[in-house]
Amino acid sequence: MRTINRTLMLVLVVMVANAVTSDAVAGDPPQITKFHGHPSSSGQKLNYDSLFNAATPLSSSPKAQALIDGVMLRYGGRSELEKLTSLALDYVPDGSQNSNVTITKLWRSGRRLKYSKAGSVQPTSRYLNGQECWLILKEQLHTATKRYYKAELYSYLVLAMPLAIEKESFPEIKYGQRENDSLEYLYLHKPDSLMIVLGIDSENYLIKSCEGIVYEDENRVVFKNLLSDFRDVHGYTFPHRIQNISLGLDMGALILENVEINPSLPDELFRPKEAVPPAQSH
Repeated sequence: MRTINRTLMLVLVVMVANAVTSDAVAGDPPQITKFHGHPSSSGQKLNYDSLFNAATPLSSSPKAQALIDGVMLRYGGRSELEKLTSLALDYVPDGSQNSNVTITKLWRSGRRLKYSKAGSVQPTSRYLNGQECWLILKEQLHTATKRYYKAELYSYLVLAMPLAIEKESFPEIKYGQRENDSLEYLYLHKPDSLMIVLGIDSENYLIKSCEGIVYEDENRVVFKNLLSDFRDVHGYTFPHRIQNISLGLDMGALILENVEINPSLPDELFRPKEAVPPAQSH
């Protein structure tokens, strides 16, 4: 078992974006000012520093709180969302060229996530278990770097939305709008150098886009997920089409084929057998 090197890390980051979906970095927290992300509708790159600084803190924005209240109600209501403790999700790629590929995500509250990709030339499994994270690639087990852990945490939090807005620790939440953009945005910032930006349609309170900014030192990686085809599943709202963008590149879309609400998902599902010490594996 070995730690992922820099080259493999870049490959893994793209895979995380294609799939969708904390330890703090020593020293001062990275500054959002150093990152410029995806192109906007005008073709200009978004400056997350300007957007974040221009946004209004949640405590000073009744409009933002009303937006959150509307989203919670649209997705099932706070009390019902709190009953949602686990999910089993089955996806297929959008397009006949990947007809044999299947993707399964097992999600459980408490930072538990397992991603499995089968039917491809290179089957992949990823595990998030609390503060630990692993990848099985080419039948080899890798322990994740801090940066890759944050990428997997983003994947976990996207599935935990919208309740994670209030239940996850986001010390800074801001509200803002963008020029020539009908969506309204919530900026959820964690001090361990992860920011999630939700683009919300205020007419129907659906989350139409998720942006994840993962940064460490001078390195910046951004994921963007465009969500559509929303359907009701046992009283909860799920997007059934997810368009994935990474580093400005279209990575294709996933189609949600099946959802299981609150399945029994024991702890051992979220830790690869190879990561269990021999004394604990019997």
